[in-house]
Amino acid sequence: MPRRELKDPRQVADWLAELSRQLNQPVLRELPSNWEARASSMSYGPLNVTVPSPIDLLAPKLRRNEPRDRAHNAWAKRIGLID
Repeated sequence: MPRRELKDPRQVADWLAELSRQLNQPVLRELPSNWEARASSMSYGPLNVTVPSPIDLLAPKLRRNEPRDRAHNAWAKRIGLID
């Protein structure tokens, strides 16, 4: 199978616009309280994309406390995603 790589950021926006036409209801996940205040949002046609902050995305992993989750948290600290 050939590799599919992004050559232009517009490919992501186009994919999100196409995805928005297929959605009937919002997709929710369990995140810490007040996560929306720390999130970033963008609209692509009728699709509103809200991306939680890195610390909020890592919160469920830290609750699990498995070795791979601790390693993911350490990596996020090392590259500066979280403090």
